[in-house]
Amino acid sequence: MSVLPPVIHEGEYNLFKFWFNNSVQDGVYYHNELFYRLQTVALNHRAQLYHQACKLAQHDTVIVTTSMDTCSVWISLRSPSAIRLSQN
Repeated sequence: MSVLPPVIHEGEYNLFKFWFNNSVQDGVYYHNELFYRLQTVALNHRAQLYHQACKLAQHDTVIVTTSMDTCSVWISLRSPSAIRLSQN
């Protein structure tokens, strides 16, 4: 089964900062879920980032956000993988 993570454009989500894994991190509140930013890349690398997000989405709740010049992959803070992936 293939799960495609949603792609959300800048302004369609609420950003916030929070303390996680011994430092201040970026978070997103989207559809009653809290997400942690795993990775941000330039737009020219969005295909690779989306491929990574699709792999993660097989086991975790993830979203992809886009702005004018970057894309980010985010994982739900409820995901069992969130802490493990944040330490990489």
